[in-house]
Amino acid sequence: ASIAEIAGSGQTAQYGAEFTNPLTVIVQDAFGNLVPSASVTFVGTGVSFPAGNTVSTNSLGQAQVTALPSAVGNLAVTASVSGASAPATFKETGTVAAPVGLTTTAVSYFQINLNWGGIVQPGGTYNVYRSTTSGFTPSPSNLIATLSTTTYADTGLTATTTYYYVVETIYANEVSTASNQASTTTPTPNFSLSFNPSTLAISGVLGSTTLTVNSVGGFNSTITFSCYGLPVGGACNFSPSSLTPSGNVPVSTQLWVGLSTPVSAVHGNSNPLLPGGATLAAALCLFGFRKRRNLQLLLLLMVSLIGLSLFTGCNRSNFLPTRQPSTSTVTVTATAGALHNTATFTLITQ
Repeated sequence: ASIAEIAGSGQTAQYGAEFTNPLTVIVQDAFGNLVPSASVTFVGTGVSFPAGNTVSTNSLGQAQVTALPSAVGNLAVTASVSGASAPATFKETGTVAAPVGLTTTAVSYFQINLNWGGIVQPGGTYNVYRSTTSGFTPSPSNLIATLSTTTYADTGLTATTTYYYVVETIYANEVSTASNQASTTTPTPNFSLSFNPSTLAISGVLGSTTLTVNSVGGFNSTITFSCYGLPVGGACNFSPSSLTPSGNVPVSTQLWVGLSTPVSAVHGNSNPLLPGGATLAAALCLFGFRKRRNLQLLLLLMVSLIGLSLFTGCNRSNFLPTRQPSTSTVTVTATAGALHNTATFTLITQ
């Protein structure tokens, strides 16, 4: 009997990826007749067989297996059958598996995180390359990291800049083809503002709401605050007066609003300036009816009291200052260098 290779030799595949075509042999007897149902065993050096390495020939005397490289470089496979004087041989090539599915995510204005997948080659490492030009060629000049994991955090970047990346696998001094190119633009550092509650109702002279600052893109500069749009006589105060975000953790300040005149100002018809009956009686006793010389003074006092009563008998609220209920939109400006952001809340005086 004899066995010979008829298809599948001379292929190249990446480590862990199947060869495109199966490895195929044909078995014949000593007279050249095809031999069906013969058991053929494939053995590889640096090659594995995911569906098994022993198969039977079909009615045409052929047997085939799928195979993939389990090593890098020149690979060999032999196929043997009982009674054959020599095995069939295959020569294949295994290459380093390239990373696949490279993704990039900007987590701040100075950091981009990379992730990739593909076949993990034991003992292999990865070269990470970066450029600000799309379609760049990986080279030592743009190599930024060599590592054994499939994630990388690229730091020390510039805000509002687009970065392009590719990754290569290194194994046994062999270099894979480059991964897909991935790119991300670092954000411009900024911050947002929000109030809780967003509507503040004050029935006395003091009330407060919480102003929260959320960092965007890793903003970390000091922020100061001011407000406008308060009712006449109103004032605001922030505690603390400034905030400095750290990372992307929200920070807050308490905004206090003070009003100079409470809504509950005194109302009514009572008048402390008008003497009561006891006052008048005391005046009468003081002057006395027996002394005619004081009669003119007594009459003058009585006329003055009656006039004052008529003048002050009106409601005191017509003369004392009061604050009318109102609704205002108050604007807070947050300043950090040349950056100015605003937010508003509703102020109701009741």
